[in-house]
Amino acid sequence: IRLHFFRVDDYVVWGATGRILAQLLELTTDWRVPDEPDRVVDPDADFLI
Repeated sequence: IRLHFFRVDDYVVWGATGRILAQLLELTTDWRVPDEPDRVVDPDADFLI
């Protein structure tokens, strides 16, 4: 599963909002989603909230 996320100042935009932002950027600018992910997370990893 590809999860898009963006840093904006002190905030992280991710999930559905990140995907919507990626689609908006692709439609309105020359920006494109990278072909390869820049990091991979182990599916069994624990995430601190």
